Amino acid sequence: MTVAKVHPLNRRQTMVVVYDIEAAASAVPSTVTSSKPLKRMPHLFAKVLQLPFRSDKDVEVHETPECYMFAIQHSGLAAEDVRVQVLEIVPGAVKVVVGLLSSSSDENQVDCWRFRLPPTTSPEATRVEYSDEVLLVTVPKIEAGGLDRLVAPA
Repeated sequence: MTVAKVHPLNRRQTMVVVYDIEAAASAVPSTVTSSKPLKRMPHLFAKVLQLPFRSDKDVEVHETPECYMFAIQHSGLAAEDVRVQVLEIVPGAVKVVVGLLSSSSDENQVDCWRFRLPPTTSPEATRVEYSDEVLLVTVPKIEAGGLDRLVAPA
């Protein structure tokens, strides 16, 4: 079975490739062309922080021995408008979603600001504060020896 045919156009041997789509489609096994719905792939990283801002938003990231802090200048919020959700995507993969209750945007935005959290963090203990037009997200670290103990602030 030939999938592509080559035809000479003139004496200079210029070639044009014409694909026979029907022949190529019939050559594909039926298991490949099944009508199974596509599934969402889990995140590539085990721990991810997602903020409710576009990916080009300026976010200051500070690392201390106790935690990671993310500071975002944003006006017009109330402290009760900010919420935190910790979602387990698959066993071992956690996504921390910081959202705004006053926002009518879709929660599954593609162009959100994201940060890969290192394995030494505890996303389940994420705290969010809003004051003086600054949104502060704090993700504490865990001790290197014990995965269940948070690092005590100095």
